Amino acid sequence: MNKERMFLLADLLDKLKPVKFNMADWFSTYDGYAYDDLSQGEDPDDHAELEFTTNKYQQMNGYDCNSAACIAGWAVVMKHDFALDRPEEETITGSMFRSDLSHMPVLIEACEYLGLTKSQGLDLFTKHDNSVWDRNAEDLGLSETANYDTYGYVDLDDITPKIAAKLVRMVAKGEVVLNDC
Repeated sequence: MNKERMFLLADLLDKLKPVKFNMADWFSTYDGYAYDDLSQGEDPDDHAELEFTTNKYQQMNGYDCNSAACIAGWAVVMKHDFALDRPEEETITGSMFRSDLSHMPVLIEACEYLGLTKSQGLDLFTKHDNSVWDRNAEDLGLSETANYDTYGYVDLDDITPKIAAKLVRMVAKGEVVLNDC
């Protein structure tokens, strides 16, 4: 693991606004808020959820206010000095899981950049049963979310940039171990 890059990534994630972070997509575009009940107050956070549209290609400018990414996406953008424009390279080429992870080039590139194995990357960048997010929900403050309270697992939508930064730092410090099977 490249601890220096992990700490730099955590610092970057800490500074991101929620509209620039989306754990459900490698790269996406922020579309605004989906309002449910405007009577709850002026602040959109009181009554709305962020909405994103998935980008099918690896196109993102870290300085563009409408772009968002997950932890892996931000690692790749950081690697490319905050400018990524590869329209010929699709981020997901199909719905079939491939054991070599060739359908997830962003995950592979982020793992290489951060010095993680593919298994460690899957644990940190995606969501599965008994993921690092579930195993550390209490320490991350995710055990208090409605989804965790109801179903006993973390939902990707509950992970904020600050929570992601905290986990990345915990991993870099050796306080949390990623699955490596």
